[in-house]
Amino acid sequence: MGLLNLFSSSASSTAGRPSTASLLVLGLALATQAQALTSSEWMSRSVYQVVTDRFALTNGSTPSCESWIKNFCGGSWLGIIDKLDYVQGMGFDAVWISPVEKNVDSTDPNTGQAFHQYWPSNLFELNQPGEDLLALSNALHARGMALMVDIVINHVGWVVPSDTAVFDPTIGESSSGAGDGVYGPLDSTADFHAPCGIDYSNETSIENCWLGFGFSLDLVDINTQSDTVRSLIYAWIGELVSTYSIDGLRLDAARHVEGDFWKGFQDAAGVFTIGEVFDSDPQYVKTFQTLPGLNSVLNYPVWYPAIAALTSTSGSMKDFSDMIQTVRYHFSDSRLLGSFVGNHDVVRARSITTDSSLLSNLFAYPFAIDGIPIWYYGDEQDGSDGGSDPLNREALWTLSSTPYDTSSTTYKQVHLYNQIRKAAAAFSTTFYSHQADIVQYDDNDIVITKAPLISVLNNRGSGQSSDVSITFLTSYEPGTVVVDAISCTQSTVDENAKLTITVKSGLPQMFLPLAAVTSSSGVCQ
Repeated sequence: MGLLNLFSSSASSTAGRPSTASLLVLGLALATQAQALTSSEWMSRSVYQVVTDRFALTNGSTPSCESWIKNFCGGSWLGIIDKLDYVQGMGFDAVWISPVEKNVDSTDPNTGQAFHQYWPSNLFELNQPGEDLLALSNALHARGMALMVDIVINHVGWVVPSDTAVFDPTIGESSSGAGDGVYGPLDSTADFHAPCGIDYSNETSIENCWLGFGFSLDLVDINTQSDTVRSLIYAWIGELVSTYSIDGLRLDAARHVEGDFWKGFQDAAGVFTIGEVFDSDPQYVKTFQTLPGLNSVLNYPVWYPAIAALTSTSGSMKDFSDMIQTVRYHFSDSRLLGSFVGNHDVVRARSITTDSSLLSNLFAYPFAIDGIPIWYYGDEQDGSDGGSDPLNREALWTLSSTPYDTSSTTYKQVHLYNQIRKAAAAFSTTFYSHQADIVQYDDNDIVITKAPLISVLNNRGSGQSSDVSITFLTSYEPGTVVVDAISCTQSTVDENAKLTITVKSGLPQMFLPLAAVTSSSGVCQ
């Protein structure tokens, strides 16, 4: 019995809802059918994130699309399939797509349309044809790639008609009361929390109050403490994962949902989960990775000092180093965190700096530290310089004179970073499980080891006036010949297991033993 059947009942609102027990059994049964990637298997993946509407159209066209207008531009799941060569050509083996739930219809020019899909109306309906989502899943799996789906659980969107309007969850429902309105089976006031603005110093307020409260489009907080609501969501996620063979879930606004919700959710889903906790405080963010049901979180604590350190010649390498070490020793498993430079919620790196050497170092850091590297679509194109939302959600086909250009410097660069990471793993079976450590740092340089890979990043910039020599201790045996996998320059480890290198033009260096640079690695060939 599928959810589409469960939720199409023409009985009254109460009778039209399946029982809590039947929903829970359905969700758990479906979850066991999915052949999910384990956390360890996700550790070895690198993820390409797309805003589905802005990535590729089904018919391959490249229409005008102004990000500041905030309207739909026509990207689709079938469009993604057509461009998988482009994604795989950079070395990525997983794709994270935008939320798949049906969203509200908004025509307000101030709020714009829900092209990003983070304003769901009916969580239990898809925003595109189901057969297209299944086709995308199958296409990815045929290539040995994984599908990660963004999921919104915390709220529904409500286009506020007037200042005096009161949210009505039965809107659009037929006289039969069958849960067929705008918000589907969430059609009772008991399914939602009362309106209130969030006080971020109060955890209860963070979990129960409304995001965006008081605007022309409110995000109405779902009452996920309700047993009835939980049963509906658990059953739905079990069927969604099973039906479309989803490999992992990115959980939007995870901090805004009470912690004990997630265990039942993951039990029903049966797949890897990574939560969004948009906060710089490692002591706060780390608590979410310990919640039953959350395998991972996005590594915002490292992102903040990484951006500061690597986009400016005066950035603090000390802050960057200290945070990498803090996360390593205080999080339950730093190896599973999502490491990133950009996403749909933060400014593009090129809106901060256009220095090519600084950008090369910045884009390298997720591949040098612990975690699952996550790449934001379009950062591989030189025209990706959007600032804050919505300017950071450009149509990919507008970011270069040749749409989907595979010859851009950064496209080739990220392909190399993925190759280097995979070459390290091929050489050492413990690469992914080994935690990264800081060897040393100074005002402009940082040496990161994740054996057998040693990465030397800097913020000297392309205007570096003279070459700089750096010596550091390695874990290599004396006499080991190593290769900077970026420049293909060879060096030899001295009798004290130290390596002396030269930093030129502010470029990053990533070292592997010469024995790891094989013809099959694709590195320096």
